[in-house]
Amino acid sequence: MRAQTLFQAATCLAILSAATLCRAVADAPSPTPAADSAAPQTVATVAAPDTTAAPASTTAPAAATTATADPSAMPAASQSPAPPRPKPSPILEHPGSLTLGYSDWGIPYDVNKVRQYATPPHGIYLQQLRYVPLSDAGNLGVFSLEDFAEQDYRDYGQLALNGGKTHVDALVMNSEFLEPTTNIVPTSDRNVQEYYFQQMVAHGFKVSTRYRMDQLDQYFDVGLDPLHQRTRYNDFTAGGRFADGFLSLMYSDWYYWDRTGTLFNTHDQHSQVSYLRDLGSQSIEAKIGTHKISQDGAPSSYMQNATVSDAVTVNDKTDASVNLSLDNRSVPVVQNSYVREQQSATARVAHTWNTNWRGTFAAQLRQAQRMDDTHTYVDEPRWQTFEARLNGRISPTTRLLARASTENCWNAPEMLDNGTLLWTARQTGELRFDVSNDPYDYYVSYDLRRQWNDSQATTVASDIYHFGGDYQALPTVSLNGDLTIERWSATGNQASGPSLSEFAPSSETVDFGVNWTISQTLFMDANYSFFLTANNNPLLLQDGNTSGHFLTVQLQDRLAHGREFTLTVSPWVYKDTVVQQMDSTPTFVMLTATTPF
Repeated sequence: MRAQTLFQAATCLAILSAATLCRAVADAPSPTPAADSAAPQTVATVAAPDTTAAPASTTAPAAATTATADPSAMPAASQSPAPPRPKPSPILEHPGSLTLGYSDWGIPYDVNKVRQYATPPHGIYLQQLRYVPLSDAGNLGVFSLEDFAEQDYRDYGQLALNGGKTHVDALVMNSEFLEPTTNIVPTSDRNVQEYYFQQMVAHGFKVSTRYRMDQLDQYFDVGLDPLHQRTRYNDFTAGGRFADGFLSLMYSDWYYWDRTGTLFNTHDQHSQVSYLRDLGSQSIEAKIGTHKISQDGAPSSYMQNATVSDAVTVNDKTDASVNLSLDNRSVPVVQNSYVREQQSATARVAHTWNTNWRGTFAAQLRQAQRMDDTHTYVDEPRWQTFEARLNGRISPTTRLLARASTENCWNAPEMLDNGTLLWTARQTGELRFDVSNDPYDYYVSYDLRRQWNDSQATTVASDIYHFGGDYQALPTVSLNGDLTIERWSATGNQASGPSLSEFAPSSETVDFGVNWTISQTLFMDANYSFFLTANNNPLLLQDGNTSGHFLTVQLQDRLAHGREFTLTVSPWVYKDTVVQQMDSTPTFVMLTATTPF
């Protein structure tokens, strides 16, 4: 893996050298220079797969790192005469930055709970080497090595050339993690490589292709088979103006294989054609797609889908839309029941009152043809769904959001025990108030969910309460806090054994933060989080009764010329009252220094 990392780094550095050449070329005088533009910023989070089925909304925060990416976009060249070349913007003086760091956990390295999702850096490491090839004409791209040569790393590069008509993206990332168990298991590893190319051709028509390889070697608890699986994805798309509309063509090839033979190798070939016609106050779109799914030693399966939608602007305050869809499946490889065909029709209307209030109402009818396990009988369950949403301003400082939905199923299929396993009814609702009144802002919300199965006499319900806000205590000090209370309940017709209600969890989560501007260059942020989850846990399962305290204090000194020093101290306490071997008390200490070049 380390050799692969070095190869990827060499590739990125080679691209970086090419980008430097592109920068030199772009700096040359041009009769039609493009206008200067700053690169937009997006945030991407690297996270290893969640390997546990934790109770509702309560797990220890992952010690994963977040990385900031700067995708570039170069505007098209201006057709006006060339103006005098402007002075370079300040960012042109520092196209690159280097961040070095030191990290310590304060606990032994192989701690399964800390490394459940990812592996934080340990010791001295290169947090980020970032280079943005720029010219007076605009941003040409960005290249970055993050946590280079660590267990978890993320390297990416993006280029925009030819006046923004050509885009090339590359991403390589890796993550190592451990199964949260008291037993000794090998380290799991996930590696993702993704490459993207897009070319704009004449008359607004563009073509693109993407390649992605996802490799996962995951080890579970003792007695469970590991997975050594690979997922390869390719797609090719083309789209542009056609016959007063927009035509899009897409073909994708998805292939999954498991080298241990635990799961079947699967190949999915997908094609889709869509056409959108904009008629001013009305737009019509149609899509047709097909899937061919193949598995080793099994007959192929086929899926077709078609969708037609029509959106209409009735007037400046009212919009309406209708959507019709049809799915058809032929899957002889399935040995149990499956949905052979499904049709749905959805209508939606939205209206605005007095510029302050907007309401939306939607209705859907859905019908399925379900083959039974013998593939000789067809059931036709039906669903009807209604949704409503209202949001607006109650007063100059208060906004209201209210929404609700209800779904009912009839003609549900009967199972062998003379009951259905489908939910016969579902209901959801949310009510939220947001108040903004300087120097404070706060919100209160309530969220409910209900699900019923009449034939099984089963009900599952949840009630979630949110409270939070921000307060500007002083010109240099701001406070923020959030409280979430989650309550679950369940009933069932179990004749023996633990009741369903004994598995319904409850939890509380508290978050409190302080931001302090000490001086023009010195800043401090502190955040404290607490969670508690509990249920009867009759099977004494891991992660059923847990609590956690997490404190993070960060001090940042921003010096002249873009230099920064950051010190982060974060003591954590995680407790499992049932499986106490999973308790963890790490103290993360991280020091980073950034300098531009």
